[in-house]
Amino acid sequence: MRTAIGILACLGLLACSPRHVEAVSDIAAGATAASAPAPSAAVDALDLSCDNPLYAFAERGATLDDLRNALGEANVRVESDYDQIWVLLYPDDPARELVLDLDPERVFTVEARTRASAARLAGMLRVGDDLATVEQFNGGPLPLVGREPQIFEVASHIDATCRYFVELRNDSVRTSEATSPGQSARAPGFHVSVLRMSRRGWLE
Repeated sequence: MRTAIGILACLGLLACSPRHVEAVSDIAAGATAASAPAPSAAVDALDLSCDNPLYAFAERGATLDDLRNALGEANVRVESDYDQIWVLLYPDDPARELVLDLDPERVFTVEARTRASAARLAGMLRVGDDLATVEQFNGGPLPLVGREPQIFEVASHIDATCRYFVELRNDSVRTSEATSPGQSARAPGFHVSVLRMSRRGWLE
């Protein structure tokens, strides 16, 4: 069966070497040219699916220029902390905010972390979904151990250009508190706290 990938610490941002930092900084400054798709009103950044053309996982991954042309400059922000660099999409909107890692110039992972996120993993899973929903998507039970946050690869049988992961947290929320529009309030137990889509090649 599927095994746990790790706990929350394993979901941390990818560390970058100085060369990595320099390469991504060049892109952020516009020094690196890249072919970019034409802007389209049909672009859906919240669709965390392997075949979403915005992220171009079937074509080695989208570049920053690709994302800026598709979503607009204001919706793509590069941030850094020492030797770590990441990209935020829609950084001022908790329902749409996504965190992207680059490797080193192309999108390698896409994560939805905010409690109010409207992102959908493979068109199905959302932040706040319960364990039963995740296991139904996975096609079988997950080997939970204890009550600590745990990360699992799900639906690993799908032959695709990327891999799907979820972080599960055991929390309890008042039944009157909804996570986001269209979602039900959480009951006690394990729920999805992070959705992650990773281009194949990472952790392989």
